[in-house]
Amino acid sequence: MQALGTSGRRGEKNCDVPKLDLESELSQHTMAMLKEHLAEAALEGPEPKENYGLAQFWYSPETAKEILLEALTHFTTGAGTDDTTDIDNGLVAILSAPSLMAPAQELEGGKHLPKLRLFEIDERFGVQWPDNFHRYDYNDATVLPSELLGKIAVFVIDPPRLNMETLREYFLSTRLLARSKADGSCPPCIVVTSTALEEAVRGEFGLRPVKDFEVIHTSKLGNPLQAYTNYPPKHLNDAAWKDCQQENVVFK
Repeated sequence: MQALGTSGRRGEKNCDVPKLDLESELSQHTMAMLKEHLAEAALEGPEPKENYGLAQFWYSPETAKEILLEALTHFTTGAGTDDTTDIDNGLVAILSAPSLMAPAQELEGGKHLPKLRLFEIDERFGVQWPDNFHRYDYNDATVLPSELLGKIAVFVIDPPRLNMETLREYFLSTRLLARSKADGSCPPCIVVTSTALEEAVRGEFGLRPVKDFEVIHTSKLGNPLQAYTNYPPKHLNDAAWKDCQQENVVFK
């Protein structure tokens, strides 16, 4: 639709409609309140739409919540056992899964947001989550923020390409970001990728499928995806992880 006041209707003379100058028409107090409201609306507004050119497919709210809860089970207010992490010292890296951020804001009043670091190529999320965002391109897997090297305790990884070559680049980044553990073991990793890679990811990365957890997206996908972990899941189904003979979850 054509804007009035500049071109008018096609074939007619221009209409000299004065441009509204909000800065001069509104009081300073009212203008300040308006700007504050717009800033809050931008932050709390709807999640950016999926960019299929970047292979973006958002999780359903329930799937996102379950993945977040699984990642956060590794944290406790006091590290009392070997398989827990002091909540004051560890961070969760979310690699290429930006649709986890909005649900994280809703989970327990957003109290876990300071623990999350979003590594993402789509800079729209840098506007929405400036305190959590770090631009990340798996094609430059070693280009990482120096202040986070060796600081990440838990990883959630959702590569945009469903192949081992791409996943290797993500794990290269993971090795650089991972916080060292006393026993030399790898930190907990939750990976969402193709069901077709089950044998390959188990053999190369020690990942096993979480068979009873169905990964659902808001958009329909032709490729069945599955969550994998390198440890017995705490929040998601544990028995299925141990029994690798079960059939793959049917993706819907």
